Amino acid sequence: MYSFLDIETTGNHALRHHMTEIAILNYDGVAITDRFITLLRPASEVPYFISQLTGITREMVYDAPLFEEVAAKIDELTYGRILVAHNAHFDYTFLKQAFSAIGKAFQRRTLCTLRLSRKIIPGFPSYALNKLCRSLSISQYPAHRAESDALAALEVFCHLQHADKARMIEASIVKKDAEYNYPPNLPQEIIMSLPVAAGVYYFLDQQGKVLYIGKAKSLKHRINSHFGVNSSTRIRTRLMNSIYSIRYELCGNELVAMLMESAEIKKHFPPFNIAQKFTDFNYGVYCYEDGNGYLRFGIRKLKYQDRPLLSFPALPAARAFLSKKIKEFNLCAKLSGLQRMQGACLHHEAGVCDGACCGKVTSMHYNMRVKNALSAFKSESKSFALLGTGRKKSECSIVVMEDGKYLGFGFTEKARTPADFSSAKKLINHYTDNSEVQRIIYSFLNKNNAYSLLTESSYINNNKSDSELKDDSYLLI
Repeated sequence: MYSFLDIETTGNHALRHHMTEIAILNYDGVAITDRFITLLRPASEVPYFISQLTGITREMVYDAPLFEEVAAKIDELTYGRILVAHNAHFDYTFLKQAFSAIGKAFQRRTLCTLRLSRKIIPGFPSYALNKLCRSLSISQYPAHRAESDALAALEVFCHLQHADKARMIEASIVKKDAEYNYPPNLPQEIIMSLPVAAGVYYFLDQQGKVLYIGKAKSLKHRINSHFGVNSSTRIRTRLMNSIYSIRYELCGNELVAMLMESAEIKKHFPPFNIAQKFTDFNYGVYCYEDGNGYLRFGIRKLKYQDRPLLSFPALPAARAFLSKKIKEFNLCAKLSGLQRMQGACLHHEAGVCDGACCGKVTSMHYNMRVKNALSAFKSESKSFALLGTGRKKSECSIVVMEDGKYLGFGFTEKARTPADFSSAKKLINHYTDNSEVQRIIYSFLNKNNAYSLLTESSYINNNKSDSELKDDSYLLI
């Protein structure tokens, strides 16, 4: 009926690492009927720390059989049986990968004593095999060797059978879902309770630290897709084994979910998020008036909630932009923050600058040129507020861009839907502008055929009835 399985490996990446030992104990519900225990010669070296952990050295596996030499025996022993292991996903994935590497398919039903233990005997401080055996006073103590660990899993399973008054083991056998793919430390009730709604989700470790942040149009479907992947890469295995809980925030629609995800990744720096960790708009161009009444430009590194005229990924890009505007509007390089010196700028000595830097041009005349440049900045930018569905039927979301810069998003009751752009700005929470959110917003608008409406004068009258703002619908104001 059951095949109790345990393997030892050279690491936890099923595609790069290999098995060094396997134990299979066939159990008929009363006694062990067959035993198969063997070392295996891996295709990769046995790392020193693995030898320290398991006691399996390179010398021990040097003359051991290759997996393909014992594959037929493993297939025969487990055929028609249910594979049982502690953290079954790990062992089963390695076994499937090993069969796949020799061109054979391997498919078995599985039971996980780790997941079953959490359901049948809740409340233990740890469900790691060695700690669980100690808590249950099981004599067969696991020792990071295949046979002892398989025997320990068998004894745990027997204990679970006696404690299983709700017949959870039977229910798990007949289930057709891929529960063995779920993170072993994550209660299944959390997965079952996820909503079918747009939002941002957080995978948390045992201490509540954020491991990974994602966004979804449907939280339930997206999160389940993480666990349905039939692979065991090193990073994925680490993540799956580290997840103890899931938290989520409803966002009402996909656009807000994407924007919140981007902001939250940059806030928490989750170790398993690679993209979007770092904002790439690091420098801003600013305008200010000096003590002599001249309008000047400056460049500085962005700080939280800064609102520069324009943002750039690096200092050279900001300097190149200002250099272009200096030529276009006949501005002074010194007053534009590109040169630092006493007296006139270098361009004045070359006859290019007409002398605002040394008082030869009045502030009134020079400032007119600066204002023309500022108008050009603004004409290249767009201001709009985008209204979308909210987290509940009586609510709508608001995303605001002003002069080409992302200001943030918020939510309001439909009864208080803003009638104009100025009103919309007052209803949002401010977030940092960066190229990632710019890409998100404009890609989203292009996808929804709304980009052509993005001019400051093309507001849409949004005195709509509640029924007109349906799921995945958006209004520009």
